[in-house]
Amino acid sequence: MDRRFFLRTSLAGVVIAPLGAAAQQAGKVYRIGVLSLWPPSTFTGLMQAFREGMKELGYVEGRDYVLDIQHAGGKPDELPRVARMLLTSRVDVLLIGSGLVLRAVTAATQTTPIVVAGPDPVGAGVATSLARPGGNVTGLTNVAALTGTQVEGISGKWLELLRQIVPTLSRILLVMNPVAQSTQTQDIEAAAKGVGLAFLAIPVEKAEEIEIVLSNLPIRAGDGLIVLSESPLWVRRARIAELLARKKLPAIYSLKEYVEAGGLMSYAADYEYLFRRSATYVDKILRGTKPGELPIERPSKFELVINLKTANALGLAIPPSLLLRADRVIE
Repeated sequence: MDRRFFLRTSLAGVVIAPLGAAAQQAGKVYRIGVLSLWPPSTFTGLMQAFREGMKELGYVEGRDYVLDIQHAGGKPDELPRVARMLLTSRVDVLLIGSGLVLRAVTAATQTTPIVVAGPDPVGAGVATSLARPGGNVTGLTNVAALTGTQVEGISGKWLELLRQIVPTLSRILLVMNPVAQSTQTQDIEAAAKGVGLAFLAIPVEKAEEIEIVLSNLPIRAGDGLIVLSESPLWVRRARIAELLARKKLPAIYSLKEYVEAGGLMSYAADYEYLFRRSATYVDKILRGTKPGELPIERPSKFELVINLKTANALGLAIPPSLLLRADRVIE
């Protein structure tokens, strides 16, 4: 074999080798921190999606990176303490899937890179804009942007879907967390008023409050409910569906798991996709790119899930056109 040809092809092989694990510092195992309000058993699918995303980029868990997963046991007041504890382990990057968690983490650090999968860094005041975040937070957001009286994205879609199921819709009730959802609450209120609907925000800070709040909720004809995923209701989702069924109150949720637990309908980004895609942000940050230089993305894929059994129990007729549009119908 020609010696010069051998050298050229050997060097070319080095240049085009997979970059994922090869890009890391010699002998370094990256530490990726994950902070959640709830225990890991409630989001195993999301973490599996993230691991798959890392694998696609050439990373091997245990060899190239380790996950340091911490949670607050469903207690929002514990988040600041757990965030500080996690940061003491000197993580290279943090992965966040909740606005409440984002608030706790950004209060604890303005330097550690943070990748979000769902929350709104701009609305939380920790990023300047989607195109140029500017700080230590980037990633993917599922929150609509307000433009004049029109809402681009998911907020307006929730109203549209509710109006198709409830033609007499006249008022929007919103179950939200007053700490984490201020921006999205404003977007939904503006969208509701833009199409002539009354609006009532229902603050719920703790999961144990939901029983009293929903039991005493003043319902009238033409009401429709939106339940935001940021509200601390995850572990009570089956109970929420049961209470709303008793009140004959149609609701749309921002996570499909509520519908799987008996809720009526959800329209949301594919969160498994968000977590898988977040691996590309983690990869770029581990290579040296600053978070503030990475534009925050909005998801391009949304899923419509309808529980036909719940609709029948509520006495609602789902338009055939809506059933055809649904990504999944639970019967």
